[in-house]
Amino acid sequence: MSTTIETLIQLDVQRSFQCSKIIKQEALLSLLKVYAQTNVEVQYCQGMNFIAGFVLLLSKDEELAFKFMYCFIEKYKMQNLFVQNVPLLKKSFYVLDRLISSLYPDISDFFRTKGISSSFFASNWIMTLFAQSTQYIKNDVPTPFLMKVWDYLLLDGWKAIFKAALFIINEMKEKFIGAQFDKVISLFSDFTKTKHLHDESTAKKFQENYKKIKVTNTTLEILTKEYSDMYKDVIECLK
Repeated sequence: MSTTIETLIQLDVQRSFQCSKIIKQEALLSLLKVYAQTNVEVQYCQGMNFIAGFVLLLSKDEELAFKFMYCFIEKYKMQNLFVQNVPLLKKSFYVLDRLISSLYPDISDFFRTKGISSSFFASNWIMTLFAQSTQYIKNDVPTPFLMKVWDYLLLDGWKAIFKAALFIINEMKEKFIGAQFDKVISLFSDFTKTKHLHDESTAKKFQENYKKIKVTNTTLEILTKEYSDMYKDVIECLK
């Protein structure tokens, strides 16, 4: 592990979970350093600290958290979310934008007029699998919404992350429709800190609407191929 990676891990750990009594900084630092040394292809990328912290909060055991995190990243093919140029993140932005366009055309039209795409607000959702919200919980009790998102993630894979993002976007529609660019981005930025996200009622509403959000694995495969084909065309044009 390079000195640069080690320094980056230390800096991120120092500003993570400062109010937590369970997520100890020394345990989080050790977990991330061991992971970086074990998975030399990925090593470390910002955002992993929140995933690792959330896993530590659930397991309360450093060794178990490492095993879960390692297997979790392998199972859901998250390596490309953390390697250089974050190709999976870029693909996810495209997929999410296309889903918004298909499922919520009014929101999509509004975003288009304001020059807004998911890359302006969904980075932390995707990079941390919504675990960044753990930073703002009280009494070390995971939010019901985050627990529900991860329950669905373990059952359905990436489909759950896109459904959670679409749910939030639709929930916030009345707040940002008509707002200017900066206000919209600010609303999204502040959302993980708000009480609304942490309420039991939000998790319940997400559960009630989960199956109604029409995102299937087939849809994701089609949009992924669409993105890949478009990417290849761009590369060809640049040759």
